[in-house]
Amino acid sequence: MSASQIVLLDNKQLLNWSNDLCRLGYLHTLMPEDAAETAKKITSLEGIWSAIHENPASQQNVKTQMNALYQLDSRAHSFYSPYFDPHQRTISKDLIKERSAQFLQEASSSSLAPITKTKRGFNGPTCIVNYSKKDSSQSRYWTHTAVFKWTSKEEKLSGEVYRKFSASLPKSVQFQVPKSSFIDFDEKIYVNGNGILENCSKNSAELREAFHFLTQLSTSTKTPDTNAILLSEKIPGSILFDFARGPYQNLNIAQKQRLFSLIGALSLGDLIFRQSDRLIPFDASFTDFSVKGAANLGNLMIVPPKNESDFPLLYAIDNDIFDHEDMKTDYPEFFSSFISDDNISKKISDLILKCVINALQPSSFLFRKMKEEEIHQVITDLQPFLVDLETLAGENIQAGIEESIKHLQNPKLNEDFLNIPVSRKQSEMIQQQILIFQRIFKNKENG
Repeated sequence: MSASQIVLLDNKQLLNWSNDLCRLGYLHTLMPEDAAETAKKITSLEGIWSAIHENPASQQNVKTQMNALYQLDSRAHSFYSPYFDPHQRTISKDLIKERSAQFLQEASSSSLAPITKTKRGFNGPTCIVNYSKKDSSQSRYWTHTAVFKWTSKEEKLSGEVYRKFSASLPKSVQFQVPKSSFIDFDEKIYVNGNGILENCSKNSAELREAFHFLTQLSTSTKTPDTNAILLSEKIPGSILFDFARGPYQNLNIAQKQRLFSLIGALSLGDLIFRQSDRLIPFDASFTDFSVKGAANLGNLMIVPPKNESDFPLLYAIDNDIFDHEDMKTDYPEFFSSFISDDNISKKISDLILKCVINALQPSSFLFRKMKEEEIHQVITDLQPFLVDLETLAGENIQAGIEESIKHLQNPKLNEDFLNIPVSRKQSEMIQQQILIFQRIFKNKENG
């Protein structure tokens, strides 16, 4: 099941999926790294199933044996529900035979962790789900991939703002936003990937317990700072830093030009909505942009083109734009002054290039855990990309910005954002920024 399917599940289906993942994740922790020791563990698990098979009539016996199987307390009952109905008084031997085969197949394939913590990024915690499992007919394997992050509802809403923004641009400069679903455990609501809102009060506590359990399995984090989960599709690409070191070198000229124009279009959205954790960091005093700062190349992901006539896809991730108090006060004036420049597309492009180049210096945080030999190799790998930043990138970033500016002057643009379920204050912030942008460029045309 791909993440694009996972984020479309209703909250009951999501609970079943998360319990399934809890069981598989815990099975992985039970399995030794050594192959021979794993075989011994499987044999011992077979013995427990045999004991259950010999005395299936007692539901209490099943619970006792299953607790021994998982080495968990009573909270684990929901994790093994695919094998037994906890409310069922008797269990047939045929059912045990069927379920034991399913369990042992899962145990045998649990050598790889189905859930891991991301190696990059500082917020979250953020976990990657990636495992294969046979379907209900046991005839074929399905790969399950997703990313989940402990965050706030503002990040989900911010993603929808960026999705609307991109959709307002011509296709040649439309960037992507990962599909996602969202659970707010305080408000007990669930929003799936189609924007359908559900009351999940019946399943909220179990869902929260399941995701806490999964987080502990992968990160040893007991108490996340937030009480909401963003579940997103796993992008089949790499962050810009990693892409620049390898796949970028396989692009032809047209594909490189498209990539830089997409970066230009995205940068305009970042400026309008005050997203400073991607391409252009802000000066804290709001007197200028921090040209000494480094771009966060982990918040852009690139999917390589499928062939020579295809184009790369640029994904904007971590798009939270609603955690800034200054959006209603200091920033609009600064933004208005900044974009009034006669050659704004070049000004933005120059800033992006400086900040990206800063991020690719050995002193950057991206290199902080690398040894000297590795740093030398990475810098060597980055040379083709660095050369293009000095030659090819600037004019194409500018082209992406200018193409976007033309289409953002549509008077009805603000209406497209009104159906996003943000607060009144957040809605006013979005409209204010777009109106400032449109007014200034209208004055430029008339002036």
